[in-house]
Amino acid sequence: MDSRLEHVFNALVFGYGVLAALYWLWFALVDGSLLRRRTKEAEKELAAARRRFWDLSASPLPNFEHAFFTTDAGVKLHYVVSSWNPGNNPNLVILVHGFPDSWVLWREFLTRQKLDNETVYVALDLPGFGGSDSLPVYDADNVLETVTAFVLGMRERCIQEEDDDRGQVVIVSHDWGAAVASRLASEAPQLADHWILTSAPITPLAMNNMSTRLASAQRMIHTWMQEPLRLTLLRNAFRTVEPILSQLRKSSYIFAFRLPVPLIRIVSRLTGTTYLGVVHTVAAQGLAQSAPSQKSTYTAEALASSLGPGPEQCVAPPTASSSSSSDTKTTSVDTSASSLAYAPSVAARARSPTLAWLNQTAYYRDGVGVHRWTKSLQTILSLSALDPTSSVSPQTSHSPSSSFLPRAVSPVDVTNGGGGASVSSAGSTPRRRRSSAGGALGALSSSKNGGSHNNGGHGHNGHSHAALEAARRRSSLSVGASLFDSAGDGPRGLLRAPTTVVVGAGDVAFDWRLALEGIAEYVGRKGGAVVVIERAGHWLVREDVGVKVLARVVAGVVGADEEIGGDGEGEGVVEKGAALEQRKDSVNGEDATAAVMPAAGKGAVAEKGPDEGGMKGLLAGLPGVKVVVER
Repeated sequence: MDSRLEHVFNALVFGYGVLAALYWLWFALVDGSLLRRRTKEAEKELAAARRRFWDLSASPLPNFEHAFFTTDAGVKLHYVVSSWNPGNNPNLVILVHGFPDSWVLWREFLTRQKLDNETVYVALDLPGFGGSDSLPVYDADNVLETVTAFVLGMRERCIQEEDDDRGQVVIVSHDWGAAVASRLASEAPQLADHWILTSAPITPLAMNNMSTRLASAQRMIHTWMQEPLRLTLLRNAFRTVEPILSQLRKSSYIFAFRLPVPLIRIVSRLTGTTYLGVVHTVAAQGLAQSAPSQKSTYTAEALASSLGPGPEQCVAPPTASSSSSSDTKTTSVDTSASSLAYAPSVAARARSPTLAWLNQTAYYRDGVGVHRWTKSLQTILSLSALDPTSSVSPQTSHSPSSSFLPRAVSPVDVTNGGGGASVSSAGSTPRRRRSSAGGALGALSSSKNGGSHNNGGHGHNGHSHAALEAARRRSSLSVGASLFDSAGDGPRGLLRAPTTVVVGAGDVAFDWRLALEGIAEYVGRKGGAVVVIERAGHWLVREDVGVKVLARVVAGVVGADEEIGGDGEGEGVVEKGAALEQRKDSVNGEDATAAVMPAAGKGAVAEKGPDEGGMKGLLAGLPGVKVVVER
């Protein structure tokens, strides 16, 4: 870009950000929240909600416990994990939230349905959110390396990689968590067997669609200038860029978050609480209507999710009863009772909401979604070991260190840190067998460990060139292309592992005309699907139909029992490891997605008969759920 054009562009971005910040200031003034202080009763409810979700000495949810993971770089991540005994070699489901949430976002998913007892469920706090450590910079290298280290650590605790009948790994994500997960599905697909992305676009696809529309509109205007009587060209040019203008309006808050830090501090102090209140009000619209007396409780819980632990939860470690088992291995990981405590950076954020806001909004400023990821050698070797075509043994490449999973509730002999996911064979139930395709979604998950190509970068991390070359030689040609090259065979952002994309047609944050046009080319290489929920919004992971969709997709991947059918019609079961047969037509009602997504691109499927399986069969009977792409 020409330097003058770049200056003009930066000035426009800055100006729009200032306008967005002034709008929020005006809104807070008119709303009265700018000068309003929380009542003592509201403060008590917030404190109670923080104790409920963040007190390390108590269970945050029934059958779940707090735990920590520490990377080799010293980043301490908080997560919540199921505490039951899952038996030998369980499945692993990792839940990753977005902005401005934490692990608490997933409480409906974790409590409103019967969870598979042969699966370990893990809800992570992203760096800078909830109870997880802050990062100095939230760029691609820091965030993606940290999340990758976490997933590798959870796999090391739960999955026996050398077992041909090993458990399945599923990563479910929302908003910024989905933005991070989409990059990993593209650049580190070996991490999971199936990825579920909700309420977030594939950034390169959306940017390509935006560029294509701008170029098309520019050509129309150029032609109109030569033929000014052809006014239809102007109308068509406006219609072409209208989705871009819509997205700019929806994304105004992003421009405010990208202002210089001193301005963000001012905006946070004046309007931060107002903004969170509006966000959580919008999020609550799709939830079941609760009694007026419960509204204040919901508000307190929503704020507790966004703000994370309070100063009281960060003062001292919990009692010995909630610490890691005393028979844990002696390694570089946290195993003492005092280790089950929040990091100092979490305590600093608890004392300063402005500091918490700066960390969370840094995801928008520091380029984690768009900047190149230069993988460390340790990450390259670990991913190579997970690839089924690689000759690197999984046992020769260790994931970064972590604290062990918490003790299991069941009275069984526990090894490897007393984790709910890592238990001895004594007293455990026989492990069900599943095909390498991964349960009922075998057609969508034909590659057991994800794709063989991605967009990885280079990263030696102080290791010798010879070691890097040795790693190259140990990998197959396809693995080498995925782990070391900066580009692969396909568009940037191509999802190289089986992926299900789930969006709400009523999403307030995204114009899906930009995000879904041509998406079939991005999800189809390794098997995938795109699901549009007509009456769902941005926080569909908390809405009833969204929770049902996620539950069925996860059950289909891991081969767990899950009822299908909606409103008492078309009842059936996703059987363990068996192919799914659809009991009724997959979609009820008219195609309301046409206005949302006029063209999904090649691979979008037409209506199928009532006996089809796959994703359409899996989601049969859910009203307003449309499978618009299935490969």
